[in-house]
Amino acid sequence: MQGCTDSIRKTIYVIKPRLDIAVTSVSYKLSNNLFKISAQVVNLGTRDINNYRMQASIQNGTTIEEYVTVTLPSGPQGIATYNFTAGFEVSPNKTLITIA
Repeated sequence: MQGCTDSIRKTIYVIKPRLDIAVTSVSYKLSNNLFKISAQVVNLGTRDINNYRMQASIQNGTTIEEYVTVTLPSGPQGIATYNFTAGFEVSPNKTLITIA
Protein backbone atom coordinates (compact mmCIF):
# COMPACT_ATOMS: atom_id res chain seq x y z
CA MET A 1 0.00 0.00 0.00
CA GLN A 2 1.29 3.39 -0.87
CA GLY A 3 1.86 5.98 1.84
CA CYS A 4 1.44 3.52 4.71
CA THR A 5 4.13 3.16 7.36
CA ASP A 6 4.52 0.49 9.97
CA SER A 7 6.33 0.82 13.25
CA ILE A 8 6.61 -0.89 16.59
CA ARG A 9 8.13 0.26 19.84
CA LYS A 10 9.34 -1.98 22.65
CA THR A 11 11.59 -1.37 25.63
CA ILE A 12 14.34 -3.92 26.18
CA TYR A 13 16.16 -4.05 29.51
CA VAL A 14 19.70 -5.39 29.49
CA ILE A 15 21.14 -6.73 32.71
CA LYS A 16 24.91 -6.78 32.71
CA PRO A 17 25.92 -10.28 33.83
CA ARG A 18 27.94 -10.27 37.03
CA LEU A 19 29.90 -13.08 38.65
CA ASP A 20 30.18 -12.66 42.40
CA ILE A 21 30.79 -15.49 44.85
CA ALA A 22 31.41 -15.09 48.58
CA VAL A 23 32.34 -17.24 51.55
CA THR A 24 30.01 -16.11 54.33
CA SER A 25 31.09 -18.43 57.14
CA VAL A 26 33.74 -21.02 57.93
CA SER A 27 33.62 -23.82 60.45
CA TYR A 28 35.98 -26.64 61.37
CA LYS A 29 36.23 -29.84 63.31
CA LEU A 30 39.17 -31.76 64.68
CA SER A 31 38.91 -35.52 64.62
CA ASN A 32 41.70 -38.10 64.85
CA ASN A 33 44.39 -35.41 64.39
CA LEU A 34 42.76 -34.20 61.17
CA PHE A 35 41.63 -30.55 60.97
CA LYS A 36 38.65 -30.45 58.53
CA ILE A 37 37.10 -27.24 57.17
CA SER A 38 33.61 -26.40 55.88
CA ALA A 39 32.52 -23.12 54.30
CA GLN A 40 29.18 -21.57 53.38
CA VAL A 41 29.35 -20.25 49.82
CA VAL A 42 26.85 -17.76 48.34
CA ASN A 43 26.33 -16.73 44.72
CA LEU A 44 25.71 -12.96 44.87
CA GLY A 45 25.90 -12.49 41.10
CA THR A 46 23.36 -12.49 38.28
CA ARG A 47 24.54 -15.72 36.59
CA ASP A 48 24.75 -19.35 37.65
CA ILE A 49 28.28 -20.42 38.61
CA ASN A 50 29.18 -23.83 37.16
CA ASN A 51 32.59 -24.30 38.79
CA TYR A 52 34.91 -22.56 41.23
CA ARG A 53 38.06 -23.13 43.31
CA MET A 54 38.10 -23.33 47.09
CA GLN A 55 41.30 -22.72 49.07
CA ALA A 56 42.13 -23.04 52.74
CA SER A 57 45.43 -22.14 54.38
CA ILE A 58 46.82 -22.53 57.86
CA GLN A 59 49.26 -20.27 59.67
CA ASN A 60 52.40 -22.12 58.56
CA GLY A 61 51.49 -21.49 54.91
CA THR A 62 50.23 -24.96 54.07
CA THR A 63 47.35 -24.67 51.59
CA ILE A 64 44.76 -27.04 50.22
CA GLU A 65 42.90 -26.21 47.03
CA GLU A 66 39.92 -28.01 45.59
CA TYR A 67 38.00 -27.53 42.34
CA VAL A 68 34.20 -27.58 42.71
CA THR A 69 32.09 -28.59 39.70
CA VAL A 70 28.62 -28.32 41.24
CA THR A 71 26.40 -25.55 39.84
CA LEU A 72 25.64 -22.75 42.28
CA PRO A 73 22.53 -20.96 40.95
CA SER A 74 21.99 -17.22 41.17
CA GLY A 75 19.23 -15.89 43.38
CA PRO A 76 17.90 -17.25 46.68
CA GLN A 77 18.81 -20.85 45.82
CA GLY A 78 22.50 -19.93 45.44
CA ILE A 79 23.67 -20.94 48.93
CA ALA A 80 25.69 -24.10 49.59
CA THR A 81 27.90 -25.62 52.25
CA TYR A 82 31.20 -26.88 50.92
CA ASN A 83 33.05 -29.52 52.95
CA PHE A 84 36.70 -29.78 51.97
CA THR A 85 37.66 -33.32 51.04
CA ALA A 86 41.24 -32.77 52.20
CA GLY A 87 42.22 -31.70 55.68
CA PHE A 88 45.26 -30.62 57.64
CA GLU A 89 47.05 -33.19 59.75
CA VAL A 90 48.01 -31.83 63.17
CA SER A 91 50.10 -33.32 65.92
CA PRO A 92 48.19 -34.30 69.07
CA ASN A 93 50.03 -31.79 71.28
CA LYS A 94 49.59 -28.78 68.93
CA THR A 95 47.46 -25.83 70.08
CA LEU A 96 45.23 -24.74 67.20
CA ILE A 97 43.25 -21.89 68.72
CA THR A 98 44.29 -19.23 71.18
CA ILE A 99 41.56 -17.13 72.79
CA ALA A 100 42.64 -13.87 74.33
